[in-house]
Amino acid sequence: MEKIPPKVETPSFERLELEPEGIGSLEFMGMKVRYVLDDPEEPNGTGPSKPAFFMFTQDYGYGATTEDTLSVWIWEGVPKKFKEILLYHELMEGYYSQLGVEHPRSHELAKKSHLAYAKQFLSAEDLNEFLEWQSQLPEGGTF
Repeated sequence: MEKIPPKVETPSFERLELEPEGIGSLEFMGMKVRYVLDDPEEPNGTGPSKPAFFMFTQDYGYGATTEDTLSVWIWEGVPKKFKEILLYHELMEGYYSQLGVEHPRSHELAKKSHLAYAKQFLSAEDLNEFLEWQSQLPEGGTF
């Protein structure tokens, strides 16, 4: 049975500040994040059928301490103007997952979040283009 946290923090709608090279790190909702926005297509990685994904990875610091980092990969074939939206989706799905919300519920919550983010930061024309692009993905637009 999925445990729902008593209070889920409202997502921030501040625009993400991304590194121009497409590889970077940031802090999001109290999580340490590393991302790659131009991940090459690989059999078990990103590609047309899975344009984005995340996982929690361990960083080894000095001494015996370790910290989890939310690592996100976005496929290089995603149109540049949509990469930020996919990154936001993965950040939110990771956030909900960290709170104990299980998949597929965490994914559904992240979809609502990325659509709100897209409406906030994309022009009307780009938003329509994004929705069309997303609908062409496997399973009707999941990533």
